[in-house]
Amino acid sequence: MDGVHIENTNFVQIQDQLSITYVLSKFCHIYHKNEYIALYNSITMCIIYCNQDILPYLLLFNDGSLVPDVLNCAPDNDKKEVSYFIIDLILSGYLVPKDYDELSKIAELKKTFSQPPSFNEIFLFPTDRCNFACSYCHVMNGMSNDYSQSDMDRTTAKKIIDLFIQTNFNSKEQLNVVFYGGEPLINFPIIEFAIIYTLHECRT
Repeated sequence: MDGVHIENTNFVQIQDQLSITYVLSKFCHIYHKNEYIALYNSITMCIIYCNQDILPYLLLFNDGSLVPDVLNCAPDNDKKEVSYFIIDLILSGYLVPKDYDELSKIAELKKTFSQPPSFNEIFLFPTDRCNFACSYCHVMNGMSNDYSQSDMDRTTAKKIIDLFIQTNFNSKEQLNVVFYGGEPLINFPIIEFAIIYTLHECRT
């Protein structure tokens, strides 16, 4: 294999890929963070994290390099890691055969979503204020120091409920409205309005 040495366990997985010309998927996105990168495939929704040092090997495929070419560019002590990396990229859809029509995959996915999306439950946040100070609160613990709390108004509640009912107009499922916060009862008038308005619109 032109100087390429791969351990037996790796070779079994990669030998069938040696003569295929791969390219980077159109749906592969690369994000940099310090010495690391994250690869995200927006079709398969797979994520791979790796060191920045391995990125040049990935980019070689866009220059027409075959798997053996890429492995030959790696130092002997890195070949094992790079071969595993290539296997992961192929299995996760980051590297696809050059003649593979990725857009056909989009068409297949569209067929599986022939029905418009629907949901039968919404969470309303009447307020993010609270009259407690629980140490474990994930809401307030995640806010910045300059965060300003606020209450939902009737206009906002009405728009949310209208969209909810419109989306489920022909649905036979039970619809649920859940009040969350903060402590939702602090803004009781909006809870009362939302319940009365939802019942009225569902009955008409």
